[in-house]
Amino acid sequence: EAEAGTVVAEGLSVVYLFAAGESLFDRATKTLRSDKQFPRRQCLATLEKARIRGFAEVRRRHVRHYQALFKRTSLRLERNDTNPYDSCVAELTTRERVRMFNRPCLEEGESGGKGEARREAF
Repeated sequence: EAEAGTVVAEGLSVVYLFAAGESLFDRATKTLRSDKQFPRRQCLATLEKARIRGFAEVRRRHVRHYQALFKRTSLRLERNDTNPYDSCVAELTTRERVRMFNRPCLEEGESGGKGEARREAF
């Protein structure tokens, strides 16, 4: 049930929520479309295709599309001996470093021995 920007699903064990977004920007011409209804029509068409395909097929296609993009990249964080704050992350794996991104790293012996919060920039 959907009303006034609220979606309510009661008595269900599984809910799949499909969302679509579109804008007036035309990538091909790099201009704005004059047809103000274009985004709505495109979103409704996309959602109808998703409904017909079903969740499993939509998910399979999504994963296939994005895996192709992600498999083109790799990330490896190495020790940087010129960074004085590197000591607190030097022994961590890349996965652990990414997980703690932008979290404070405490340097012992500073601020009266309590440790000073440092922001790591990876």
